[in-house]
Amino acid sequence: MPTVNDDSKLASLIALLEPSSFPPDAYVDALHETRGDLERAAELLLLSATPAEGSWSSTASVNGAGIRKRKKGLDHWFRAKHPPPATTASTSTPASSSGSSSSPNRRPTRRSPSPELDRLASASQWATLLKPPSPSKLPSASSTTRPPPHRGAALLLTSPSAIASAGLPLALLSSPLSPQMAAALYYEMLAESPEWPRNKWYLAGREVESNHQATTYSRPGGGFGGAKVGVPYYYAARKYDAKPYTPVLAEASRIVEEAVNAHLDTMPRYPLEYRGRWRANMCAANRYDGAQSTVGWHADQMTYLGPYPTIASLSLGTPRAFRLRQIDAVDEAYASTRPTRTYEVNLAHNSLVLMTPGCQERYKHTVPPQRALDTFRPQWDANGGAVVPGEGETYTTRINITFRFYRDDPATGPRGPRSGTPMCKCGMPTILRADQKAKARSRLGARSSLGGGQRVTRDGTTILDDDMVFFWQCQSPGTTGEIKGCSFFKILDMGGEGRGPCLGDEEEDENENEHEVGPEQDGSVEAARGAQVEEETKVPECEGDAVR
Repeated sequence: MPTVNDDSKLASLIALLEPSSFPPDAYVDALHETRGDLERAAELLLLSATPAEGSWSSTASVNGAGIRKRKKGLDHWFRAKHPPPATTASTSTPASSSGSSSSPNRRPTRRSPSPELDRLASASQWATLLKPPSPSKLPSASSTTRPPPHRGAALLLTSPSAIASAGLPLALLSSPLSPQMAAALYYEMLAESPEWPRNKWYLAGREVESNHQATTYSRPGGGFGGAKVGVPYYYAARKYDAKPYTPVLAEASRIVEEAVNAHLDTMPRYPLEYRGRWRANMCAANRYDGAQSTVGWHADQMTYLGPYPTIASLSLGTPRAFRLRQIDAVDEAYASTRPTRTYEVNLAHNSLVLMTPGCQERYKHTVPPQRALDTFRPQWDANGGAVVPGEGETYTTRINITFRFYRDDPATGPRGPRSGTPMCKCGMPTILRADQKAKARSRLGARSSLGGGQRVTRDGTTILDDDMVFFWQCQSPGTTGEIKGCSFFKILDMGGEGRGPCLGDEEEDENENEHEVGPEQDGSVEAARGAQVEEETKVPECEGDAVR
């Protein structure tokens, strides 16, 4: 078993508990007390978050710094000598759907309660857990009607119609790749991946390393890598050069590109989406080996994708779970009226899932750890020949390829009237983010020009609008370990920065103040410094931007 001090375990535990958060020392202590068992450590922290004996105090301090400190008495939760019995890989609840599954998904069984918890929790502790809220904590008649978050098991969506019924910015498509091409691409990526690096980033000032491998590929001359502007691209503030597409990958990118554009033609669109064809000119490739190879909760970097991107995720090899969860707004005025819950989709070999516009803006996703994996036995060899049933090699490796469209307008360097990526006072290229938790919108009073949820139709395309705000921000906390960074913060101004063309550009004369957020939106660093957003510092995108 890896040591408790393994940074990847610490990062996995933090991601597993998202959106709940605890003091840094609490995660380390929980891993020590459970001997590195991620699931039991998560249970320990969630149970100890109640106001029972052994809870985490919000008022205790260390050296007067106001850091929460664990009270004594936690170790009694897990004194049993034997670990709980093994259970199935998933704790998801299947969603009913009239549509048939597009891939052979196995219905998981519900995890049984831990016998250690049943035996060791005292009567008073269980009474605290089950005690109803006091009248003072109940919502009043004048309070918001926002539904509480759903804390149960993930809802398993087993078909495209189930996903559509859930109203998620997600689409499960019939894979456009032939079985032979999917097998050939899997073998090609297996041969390439041993040299792929592991991402490194800083978490609360401490350098950690991902437990899966990743790299990037690009289409030569496809508008990526500075080919048109003569300047480099950066990831986590580090210059990088993507590999050129391999022959099979290049052909797969063209096929996926056609499928994505056909799907986008059937969807409502957003004003800041790119006006033109979606191009698979770049991809991030990931290798997951074994059940504990994961990526934590995150939203993908938008710096070169621009607002409202579409990302096409192709899964090859061993099936893995993919989870999606809406991000709660801190201001009820911007909160969703639907309950917050976690959704799960099982991604089988040669499955293609699209994260459509709105996904990176209002959701986070993860590939969670599992207790067991199904082995994968390809039915075709690398040359397209059939494999004799039962005689081929088996694998527990998943290759994931996320095709992306790197737009020309948010390229690194200035070009004509277009601004390049802003540089912060740390001397690093900034990162483009969406105001996921509505912190900036709440302070600046951002409102949609059309009104929330309204839409217009132009040339047969439905154009949506909402109140989302995008901004450039210092990324030093996840890159250098400097927790606060330089506080650089600048609201994205598509028109003022010369970016586009976008689907909503034709309405600029009629709606000059689209996303008008008040007099403080003047583009300066100081304009919105008070709205500095820290929601991504727990699990920065540099961990899993090459993910799914």
